Amino acid sequence: MITYDINYFNGGGDIGGYTLYSATTYYYETSEMLATKFLNKSIALNSNITGKKVLVAGCAYGFLVKSLIGLGVNAYGMDISSYAISQAPAEISSKVMVGDVRIEADFISAKAMAGITASNGKFDLIIDEDMICCLTDAEASTFRTLAMKYSNMFIHFIDTAPHLIQWYNWHSITEWKTNLGTSPKEKWYARFTWSEI
Repeated sequence: MITYDINYFNGGGDIGGYTLYSATTYYYETSEMLATKFLNKSIALNSNITGKKVLVAGCAYGFLVKSLIGLGVNAYGMDISSYAISQAPAEISSKVMVGDVRIEADFISAKAMAGITASNGKFDLIIDEDMICCLTDAEASTFRTLAMKYSNMFIHFIDTAPHLIQWYNWHSITEWKTNLGTSPKEKWYARFTWSEI
């Protein structure tokens, strides 16, 4: 079982895949690039997300949340790791929470954090930043069902090449769509490039 603690984020190799996950490394820089591409793409698609309520599922330290907020998006984050949430920048600490994407009550708590009070209220968008591959197929299905229930749009950013980390549950986009099904409100994009797949 993977424990998402300091060793996962800073242990490297088979533990977490990171040699150092911090605001001074590649991971933070790529979150800024991803946020900018994401915003530009939403504008190009006439669905500008500026001011919209967005939940990043599996947000880790909240780098993507912070970058989106910096671009005018009303972004929030949820991650299963209490360690990761404790490392979020102070200025976004009220915008991130410990939560499990396999548990409906945690999505309800995320809605409350975002000030979504109506029982049928939803996030404008939920983003999966390559987090689905950290779940078993059955858990991924549960996550997808809950994210679809609590959002108007659900986007996955996934790596298009297989990982060497043994526990990482990588699938091709064809396999994901076959295993999970498809929906008009769900999109799949190659991580970092924003090309739809």
